[in-house]
Amino acid sequence: MIIRGMALHEGTLKDLKKLPAILLVRRLKRYKDAYRTFPHMTSPYVYPVGGFGSTLVPAITQVVEGSGGNVELGRGFDEILQDEDGGACGIVTGGVTIQADCVVAAPECVPERVAKSYEVVRLYAVLNHSPNLCKDSTSCQLLMPAAHTGRNSDVYVASYSSQHGVTPKGKWLVVASARVEGSTEGLDALTVAKRELAAVLPLLKPSRKLLAEVVPYREADEAASLERLLVMSSDDETSYFDSVEAELEGCFQRITGERLENLR
Repeated sequence: MIIRGMALHEGTLKDLKKLPAILLVRRLKRYKDAYRTFPHMTSPYVYPVGGFGSTLVPAITQVVEGSGGNVELGRGFDEILQDEDGGACGIVTGGVTIQADCVVAAPECVPERVAKSYEVVRLYAVLNHSPNLCKDSTSCQLLMPAAHTGRNSDVYVASYSSQHGVTPKGKWLVVASARVEGSTEGLDALTVAKRELAAVLPLLKPSRKLLAEVVPYREADEAASLERLLVMSSDDETSYFDSVEAELEGCFQRITGERLENLR
């Protein structure tokens, strides 16, 4: 409970022997400090009303435009520009050339420069009730360790309600995700989800609607890398954002040469 649920330590307990104690203490302190984010918090997790999709884009736009930049949403790019040294120095989009010191790209924008590591399955369930055994909570996050689900990797579950502005009143949205550990050949996404996420299904009965997807997890292919081109990874199976935070901190350091934690 403490190591996996509060410190969000991934891996086995044996791996703790290799983990510096200060890192574990910092993770537990982060969990404790999260309760102070807003007054009267009863959970260490914060989910914005309307979802991240409705809040991240305006926030990013405000920061970029406040620094003299421009934001173009829903537009891909046609070409990555390279300088004489072969490094990325901008893009071409819609016939417009944009110069830059470096280029940061999502994996789907540069398919020739990424490699598939594994597949992620996600199950979306619409319920008329909160997940079973969750005490009628308006929201919750569950981590199901691999050792207790007969799997090699963990299962992640997140539940939201009308309180978060993502469902009508009286409805819940539950998202369960995990790495795909078996073959998917000839199977539809829902069949794969029911097999890989079998431990979650009892929490969802009865379900009003079940939807599923199986998507590849892609990472930058070092063999196809380009100087000053930073390719981000796909969304992984976790329901929290530790991996995203770590990747963004690494990206910030590569661009600026400074560690983000030194600026806090």
